[in-house]
Amino acid sequence: MPNLTKIVNLVREIYKQSGFKEPRRPGKREFSDLYVCQMVVVQNLKGYSNESEFLRFLKNHPCKAFPKLPTQSRYNHRSKELEPVIERLTATVLKKLKTHKSKIRIIDATGVPVTKFYRRWKTKAFNDNKFFGVGYCHAKKERYYGVKLTLIVNREGIPVTYHLMSARRHDVKALQPAVKDLQGIWLIGDKGYAGKKIH
Repeated sequence: MPNLTKIVNLVREIYKQSGFKEPRRPGKREFSDLYVCQMVVVQNLKGYSNESEFLRFLKNHPCKAFPKLPTQSRYNHRSKELEPVIERLTATVLKKLKTHKSKIRIIDATGVPVTKFYRRWKTKAFNDNKFFGVGYCHAKKERYYGVKLTLIVNREGIPVTYHLMSARRHDVKALQPAVKDLQGIWLIGDKGYAGKKIH
């Protein structure tokens, strides 16, 4: 993983070159838009899909780049507000780090619960049976309700591409859509991806 300070400085450089100006808002904000963007880009590159886990990581591993941390609710609100800017920044940072030039990729899948298992039929926000479903986590030896995230990273652990699907589907089902834009690479995965047809 590239030096965290290097990534933070790179995001600042790209942010300023983009000419993006923070909109005027009443009152003084403790955390600037740039500060929040830097945090989210680092979160994405380090592979944290959970905001609370990422904030806990920064709290347990203090760094000069982020001397103060927002609350989870504030961080969530600001990151959603800045989503279009963050997407552009992340794409540019990945190009600058030359992640596309690495010929080795690693693929794996993990479950992403969206609600407590016993509440799965009571939550209207996640009742789309085509996208959400019941899955089984072998590491925790428990069932969960949600989606399955398939992530492809380079040798440094930087995410290159991802795919989301229902938790009830097998890991192999995400292989084709996840790798459709990757050409001429070595893809490393566990035995869940083994089989003559896949090879």
